[in-house]
Amino acid sequence: MVESGETKVLFDPFFVTGFGTYTELPIETKAALMKGTPPFDGIDAVFVSHAHGDHFSAPDMIAFLNLHKAVRLVAPQQAIDMIREDPDWSETLVPRLSGIRLDYGDAPIEINMGPILASAVRIAHAGWPAPHRARVENIVFRVTLAPDVTVMHMGDADPNPVHYEAYAQHWQSQNTQTAFPPYWMLTSEIGRTILEDMAIKNRIGVHVPINIPQDLRTSGEDYFSNTGEMREIK
Repeated sequence: MVESGETKVLFDPFFVTGFGTYTELPIETKAALMKGTPPFDGIDAVFVSHAHGDHFSAPDMIAFLNLHKAVRLVAPQQAIDMIREDPDWSETLVPRLSGIRLDYGDAPIEINMGPILASAVRIAHAGWPAPHRARVENIVFRVTLAPDVTVMHMGDADPNPVHYEAYAQHWQSQNTQTAFPPYWMLTSEIGRTILEDMAIKNRIGVHVPINIPQDLRTSGEDYFSNTGEMREIK
């Protein structure tokens, strides 16, 4: 969750498994999200990076949208399709859904939600070019909540420069105060160089395994590894 003033957004808040590698959503945290208990009250928008089980749950997302009638959902079309196929799907949700249709190599898409401005770029999922990874609609979102608060969430972005070079102008067009890359972008020189070329001022690694990799521990990089951790965006 990122908060600026009265504006709050969530990234990949509901998922069904950690595949035995990543921390799963604690029951009490999920309950607080669903109920809108502070600090999870007044959520304006949810952004989903891709439709894998450790990032997304269609049933939970539908339940959340039904409980919080003002929340907008921005997600790749693969995730929207999963929501539509769920038994609890309702056409009443359509006005609040923004499906991102991007093929690999497409130009960025801009999303305007009043006080929230966002852009979406499809960046290959880690493990590319394996076919089962290349098919995944992994979206990097750059989201502006206030004039001086822009954040970026990268999902499971692959650490290969070839995916990013065509978007150099897009990255450089706006500074990102804080980015949330998957931790593997922080443990290699190539990954760190990619982030530095994206006009990112500060970075906090996410998607960190329960057993924190030694190269991440010794990298000197900041990362989230415990539920409830917070940082101030400067």
